[in-house]
Amino acid sequence: MFIRKKIVRGVAYYALVESYRCDSKPRQMIILSLGRCSTINEAIADAEQEIALMSDVAEKLSPKRMGPGSEDIRMMFGDYRFYSHNSALRRTKKAQERLSILRSVKECDL
Repeated sequence: MFIRKKIVRGVAYYALVESYRCDSKPRQMIILSLGRCSTINEAIADAEQEIALMSDVAEKLSPKRMGPGSEDIRMMFGDYRFYSHNSALRRTKKAQERLSILRSVKECDL
């Protein structure tokens, strides 16, 4: 596995990639997109930050706090995006999965 850098419209994006052969030709399979994080450690810090933010958003928009039927209420938060309780929970879960993959890759010493 290695980290591949790809420049799109002047912005560098990174991905964790694994090489393999298919029909005697080399191919690359993206294991995980790192976005603009150029290292595993940066990506781990970014995922931890996203988990903290989305957990906070989900808690602030929880039905217990906002009342029944409020799962689809959308609110704007610090990064100027609108979130609902359910979308915040989904993003938290995805970030936790990404963090798990990143930590296992880091243990293997990429």
